[in-house]
Amino acid sequence: MSRPSEKAWKAGLHMIRWLGQNRLRGIRFEHDPKSLPAAFSDAFHKADPQDSCKQYGYNITWQGGPIVYVSKKLSHVGFSASHNEYMAMCEAGKAIVWVRQILEELGYHDILKHPTVLFGDNKAANSLTSEHFVSTGNQYIYMPYHAIKEWTELNIIDVQYKASKSNLSDLFTKNVSTGEIKL
Repeated sequence: MSRPSEKAWKAGLHMIRWLGQNRLRGIRFEHDPKSLPAAFSDAFHKADPQDSCKQYGYNITWQGGPIVYVSKKLSHVGFSASHNEYMAMCEAGKAIVWVRQILEELGYHDILKHPTVLFGDNKAANSLTSEHFVSTGNQYIYMPYHAIKEWTELNIIDVQYKASKSNLSDLFTKNVSTGEIKL
């Protein structure tokens, strides 16, 4: 930025203005002894023109604030929206297992009595986590992504449906309006 272009300079000024306008905002955690971690997962079906991979995102919240969040591209090409969502749920599942292992080491055994809820907004992908059938639509999913089935069977994860508008991880996968961000 020693000699920024006009476009870069305007973008930098825009960022500084935004930081000034939002200086009182932040992440606020609340203490609730009954609070359980919850996870949200989402994937976008629009492919990157360079490699055809899709964007996915997930976040895990606890005590009213985020403790883990990711927005990345999937490593493999998905053939349908549900395929991409299923792969994203597996990625979120890895983070859930990691968080649960940390909580176990810290002695939060009461939290681990319950499965961690993972919210997804694709009913077909959600049902794939518990149903054991091979179809023409899911026969191409790489084996490692089926770990989400095992975590569901072991009662580590409980996959539930949450509409896209209420799914926090929607912010990590696609453009959203200013109004949605300020909620």
